[in-house]
Parts: sequence; structure tokens; C-alpha cells
Amino acid sequence: MADSLDEAFGENDPDAVQDSPVASLAAHDGVEASVAREIYHVYDSEDADTSDEEYHEAMENLRAYGESRRRKVKARIDGHGEEVEQLDVLEEDESSDDDSEEEDGLAGDNGQNGDNGVNEDVNEGNGVNEGNGVNEDVNEPAKVPPMQEARPPDSNHSSYRLSEDSNHVRANLSDSEGGDIFDDAPQYDPHCNHKVLQFVPRMKFVSPEEFKAAVVRHSVAHGAGLRWIRVEKSRREVKCKDKNCKWRVYASWFRRNQSFMVRKTGLPHSCARQLRVNQVTAHWIAQDMLERFRINPEWAPTQIMAEVKLKHNIEVARRTCYRAKISAIKMLSGSLVEDYHMVRSYLGELKKRDPRGNFILGVEPHPSEDKVYFQRFYIGFSALRDGFLEACRPMFGLDGCFLKGEIKGMLLTAVGKDSNNQMYPIAWAVVEGENTNSWLWFVNTLAQDLELRDGRGWSVISDQQKGLVEALHDLLPEAEHRKCARHVYANWKVKNKTDRGRKLFWKAVYSCNEVDWKNATTEMEGIEGEEHGTTPFTDFMNAEPRSFCRAFLSTLPKCDSVESNICETWNGVIFKYRGMRIIDMLEGIRGYVMDRVVVKYEMMLNCTDLLCPRIRKRIEKEKEVARLCTARQTLHDKCEVKIGAAGYIVRTCPLN
Repeated sequence: MADSLDEAFGENDPDAVQDSPVASLAAHDGVEASVAREIYHVYDSEDADTSDEEYHEAMENLRAYGESRRRKVKARIDGHGEEVEQLDVLEEDESSDDDSEEEDGLAGDNGQNGDNGVNEDVNEGNGVNEGNGVNEDVNEPAKVPPMQEARPPDSNHSSYRLSEDSNHVRANLSDSEGGDIFDDAPQYDPHCNHKVLQFVPRMKFVSPEEFKAAVVRHSVAHGAGLRWIRVEKSRREVKCKDKNCKWRVYASWFRRNQSFMVRKTGLPHSCARQLRVNQVTAHWIAQDMLERFRINPEWAPTQIMAEVKLKHNIEVARRTCYRAKISAIKMLSGSLVEDYHMVRSYLGELKKRDPRGNFILGVEPHPSEDKVYFQRFYIGFSALRDGFLEACRPMFGLDGCFLKGEIKGMLLTAVGKDSNNQMYPIAWAVVEGENTNSWLWFVNTLAQDLELRDGRGWSVISDQQKGLVEALHDLLPEAEHRKCARHVYANWKVKNKTDRGRKLFWKAVYSCNEVDWKNATTEMEGIEGEEHGTTPFTDFMNAEPRSFCRAFLSTLPKCDSVESNICETWNGVIFKYRGMRIIDMLEGIRGYVMDRVVVKYEMMLNCTDLLCPRIRKRIEKEKEVARLCTARQTLHDKCEVKIGAAGYIVRTCPLN
């Protein structure tokens, strides 16, 4: 400490005190440097009669005195740039042992340097410090600084003033005036009209973040871009992006009233309004329209663009709106890790509400760490299972669709067909991907849940999903496996694009007997292929027509469906949930199924017909064709039906 002060003050140069740490500290934020200038009078290095002991004693006094003044200066300075009152004049202890020559030397030095004197009999040449002199017998008037001279005599020290060099309106905040100067300070209201909002000195904000939000909203309301000059923990400064515009705001943290306060403001905006503002980011749009995203999570980017244009008269890019949608979903859903941490709690709640249901959570252990990771989640409600087994046809479709959230995966679903020929969701599961392992796990769990055993008497329709065919052959070998004719045709038409071949393809698919089917395939056999070595007939036969043509389907399920429309309909219905987090998605699907069951239940309560509404419509449609038929009854449960030249044997079933 002593070495640093020796280097700072110097041994033989009194003027070096002006560059000392005390002087530089005193000059910080408007504190007058004269506070430190008086310290060097403690010792006069030009006094020839001074001994080394006196010299060292004086230096020790100087160090102690400088250290005490250093602490005092630090205590008086606010630390955030506000103007403080000048410090009290230093008082030097008078020693009775000082002789008159030493006092005269000190007085001469004071007059020579123009600093504040410590003797009462100060000559006329002694200068008076700016408001802090202790000499009462001064003939010349005190020199007033230019800034104080320009201020009216009756003006308040804390009034506003215009800085000549920066075009800023600044408020002089003085510690000497107490806290009453902030009683009338305006407080920012986040719900105000930012179009008419004006930033004035002493405007208070709760935090720097609130100040930034207010500036951005003010910028958007005026269509002006911003340029942040200072972004620090305790202060912020921003100006208009237009170089010719003088709008700017400077604010910093004010410790006395614990608020973030505006210190300086510039002129109002003089720039032209812009249609694109740099502060309108995806995150800002997400925060501004968070409630809209809460109501409609699947808000389209084009609709977001139109809403921003209508509300703020600002144009944004489509990609920005897409990122805003993702950001809003993250805000509403919380952390992704926390969401997966809640899966076990969600599983426990499902088992608590539905003890008879089948809910299975599959996890995968980490190879090196003592952790487990989410892998699969099976959802099977007992009410859906019982309803399917009691009142639906013995057939169901299996399909999978991709998830569109942050974590990619697959949603596997089993959808049945009810008595009204409509889809009936049975169970669904979230898996890591579509592969043989995941399909084996899902089909095995579903078979145990529905007690399918080897699959005898059941029909399963699918669209040739990867790994699904192998899983069905291994787990349900006796079940009828139907292929979706739409997916077969999509692969078939790649090499056969003629209109005649397309008509013959669907004629063979919808043929209800082998004779009509053979006539269609024989006619297809005469069509030449577009590529060498292939024909429409050979490609049709290679697709195994017995698995997707009606002529070969089992009559036990009482269903002639050759297309997996029920699965495609289900995927379209749950599309809006597939982009959500896992728990939000599963809850959305559960809520939709619950509402659907209630609607169908109320519909059937109001139905007085013995047949379901859609079945009745189909029968009425077939009556128009049946009027051209002629039927002959036999002695057994069969009859002969003729339509023109064609005749069919029909098995009759007595009505109970």
C-alpha cells in the first residue's frame, strides 16, 4: 500500500498529486478534483531544513490521510453516474509547534497553486474552490462554472436541462435533495398505449428487461428500427437505427429507490415509418400473441403474418412466423426434459383413473450412466376395449404416422370399424420409430389386451408398413391379413399408367366373385407393358391379389373393406396433436376420443331404427338395383337370383 502511494504521489513533485488515485477517484462522476489537491500541503519537499525523520513522518501522515479521504470519496460517490454534491473542505489540524515560517510557506504554496487555503488570513490571490472554500474574507467574487451560470437563480438543482453537445434532455439527480424528488416520477405502465408513450427523465421501470420491452413496443408502434449502443447489467442505451434521427434513450439502475430509471432522452422520432422492423423477431411475436397460440396451437404461418400486419402494420417473413410458432409452443409447454419427467406421473394417473386399462411405459437404460430414457408408451383404455369386443366387427386396421414435434418418433394405432361402418379407435402407442421391433412390441401388447390368441376369426388390414407384415405372421398366423388396395395401386401404376389398365385394376379389385375377377384379369392380360419384361397382368399377380380383392376375402367379419380408410381418417383427425409435446399430445387424443364416444352414444340413443343410420342408407341405395333382380326360392336356405342373363346363388339367413 505504501509503495503504491509513493508511486502515486511522488517524493519530490507536489503536482504529481493531481494524477494520484485519490484525485482520479475524486474526479469520477463529477466530484471536484480539488478535494485531492489539498493533500500535498502536508509536506513541502523544497524545505531545506526538513530532516529525513520529519520527511518519513510526513509521508506516513500523508498516506494515512489519503487512505481516509479515499474511503470518504468512495462512500460519497453513488457509483452509477449521478451527480453528487461537492465534498466538504478538508480541515487540517493546526499544530502549536508549527513556526511562522512553515505557515508562510504553506500559505505561499496555496496561493501559487490556486487551491483552497487552510489558514484564515488568506491573501487576495488565494483561489476559492467551486462552492467549497472556507475563507470568508475574499475580495474577489467566486468564479461560477458555465453550466451553473446558465441556470436561472431560482431553478431547482434537480430540474431538467438540455445538453448542448448531445441533444439530450437530462435530469440532474442530486443525493443532497433526498428521496422526495422521486415522488412525482412517472412509473411505466406495461398496458399503456405505446403509440403515445414518451420516455422522459426519471421515468421508472421495474427492471432492465421491462425497459427493453417498453422500448421495443414503442419502436414497433412507430415503425422505427433500433440500435442498442449499451446492453449491460446496470444500464441500457438505445438510439434510432436511422442516422438522421435524434431519438435515443439512456437508462440505468438507481440504487436509492431500487428502480431502473431513464437518465437521458433525445428528440422525438423524425424518421419515416418502416414496414419491416428489426426488433420484431420470432421470440417477440411468440410473446405478443401467446394467448392466441394457447387457443390455436396449429395457427398457420400465413395467418400469423396477416395478424401481425393487421395489428402492428409490420411485415414479417413466413419463416419468422414459423419459428414464432415453435417458440410459443415451447413457452406453453415448458422444458422438454421436464415434460418427459412427468411421463411416470401421467402413467400413474392413468392407472389410478382406469385400473382395468392397459398402460405400459417402456424405457431404455443408459449403457454407462445410471439413467433410463423414454422408449415407448402404450395407451389402452378399458372402455374402448370393451366396446370394441362387444359391438364392433372382428376386424381392425394397423397404421403408423410420424410425430412432428421436437423429438421425432412414430404413433402406432389400432383402429376398428363399428356397426355403423365408422372408425373406432382401440389403442395407440408412441414408439421410437417404425421397425420390426416396435411393431412386434405393439402387436403383441394389442393381442394380449384383446385376447386374440393366434388370430383365428380376425381380419387385419394394413398398408404394408415396414416390419408389420413380419410381426403379423409371427404373432397372429391364423388371422386374415388384408392389404390396402390404394397402396397396392400406388406401386402398380408406377409401371402401368394407361387408363384402360387402371379401370381393369379396380374392376378386378371390386369383383365379388371369382368369375367376374377372372374376366377382368383375362382382359388385363392382353395389355402390353410400357417397360420391357413387365405387363400390367404380371405386376398385378405379383402383388398377391388374394389379399386385396373382394372375391377372396373372408365373409366372417361381415366387412368387404379393401382400403385402410379408417386408419387414414384417424391420422387426419389427430394431425393437430402430432406436433405437441408427448403429454399434451396424449391428452389431446384422449380428449378427442372421449368427445367422439359421447357424440356417437347420443346419436344412437335418438335412433329408432333397427339398423344403424349408415347401414340403412346403403340398403336403400341397393334397393334401386334390386328392383331389376328376379329371385326363386328353394326348399333349403338358398335361392337363385337373376339380373338379366347373369344368375347367382344367394344364401339366405332367417331374421330372429
